[in-house]
Amino acid sequence: MEQFFFNQTDHFGYVTNDSPYFNIYLIIVGLSTSCFTAIDFDADVFAGIIKSSGAKYIVLTSKHHEGFTLWPSKQSWGWNAVDVGPARDLLGEVRNAILKAGGIHWGTYFSLLDWFHPLYLADEANNGNTSDYQVSYPQLLDLVNNYQPDVIWADGDWGPGMDENYYKSKEFLAWLYNESPVKDTVAVNDRWGDGMACNHGGYFTCEDHYNPGQLQTRKWEDSDTLDGAGPYGYRRTIRVAITRLVQVISKGGNYLLNIGPDSNGRVLPLFEQRLIEIGNFVRAHDEAIFKTKPWIFQNDDNLNSSSPVWYTSKLRNTTGFDPYRVYNPQQQQNTIVYAFVLSWPDDNKVNLTKVIPTSSTVVNLFGANNQSISMTYTQQSGGIQIDISGLSLTKFPSTDVFVLKIEYAADQKVNPIG
Repeated sequence: MEQFFFNQTDHFGYVTNDSPYFNIYLIIVGLSTSCFTAIDFDADVFAGIIKSSGAKYIVLTSKHHEGFTLWPSKQSWGWNAVDVGPARDLLGEVRNAILKAGGIHWGTYFSLLDWFHPLYLADEANNGNTSDYQVSYPQLLDLVNNYQPDVIWADGDWGPGMDENYYKSKEFLAWLYNESPVKDTVAVNDRWGDGMACNHGGYFTCEDHYNPGQLQTRKWEDSDTLDGAGPYGYRRTIRVAITRLVQVISKGGNYLLNIGPDSNGRVLPLFEQRLIEIGNFVRAHDEAIFKTKPWIFQNDDNLNSSSPVWYTSKLRNTTGFDPYRVYNPQQQQNTIVYAFVLSWPDDNKVNLTKVIPTSSTVVNLFGANNQSISMTYTQQSGGIQIDISGLSLTKFPSTDVFVLKIEYAADQKVNPIG
């Protein structure tokens, strides 16, 4: 039986740095084209699920490493979702549904390599010294001209000698940014040939599950999964997913999260539940997530990943500031700080060790039903302490992670990137 993967990549992530993006990565796995029918797939229902998650962009796998395309590619005749299996242009259906839903940027994942194509295998055996495999380049042109994605997420660029010259990546990117129908709006990642990842690209993805230990000077993305065990699956709890999201945006990254429909095209209930839960959290705290930037401190424990508190920030007035700055400075009258508390303190006292108070400092809790709850605090030798013992759990929009908003904290001159 012939194996293939139908990767409907629906990355959902959250982005700071004034970006409005939030991704979802979705994979469907089937055993053969006879198993993969997508008979239950409804693009409008699917787009609604993505919308409910709070996602700001989607990256659907147009072609994975096995070469099977979700659109009727001329270079993949007899091996695409129109010619075999569903007999539908799934890429086009999802694009139309996403655009109709509104508020979500449309993107596509595309694998440069092809596991089973004999010409690719021959070139690979020759370490890229031959280039008889001329499939990906015309497919990319076709993909952009006919489906016009806002995001192109390249992958499958590894292998000795299989560099950007072999894949004609430079020619494609030059056309993309100068002549294509999306030249003014498109964003691309960094996987365009052997050795390019984490070195060149619109934003860095580096490797799957990439989560650097400190604030980065370049925009980056964590391609993650709900399966905490490793490959793409569904075992993660909502707490783990939100914790990862918070840690990523605190360091200026995007968060991609994988979900997987089945071969009939149904989003499994567990995945849908996770997306709804994440969406509920995002909507309750969107001010602290979207259009924010990292603060001068990323967390309360010198970037220790187990720190219970992580920060984002926003400026009231951005006049005179570089819009592409990596972080926001701490200015008493201008900076708003958001503290994400990832674990409930045993004594119900939250310590924010990096916040220096003034007589004007104000602390509010993002409460349930869009309420802003004023909180009292005491000054400690290492910051401030907020006592939450007087609040009922019903006052919190989430019992997994809660968020405090701090205004008018003291000036601090700290450069987190040295």
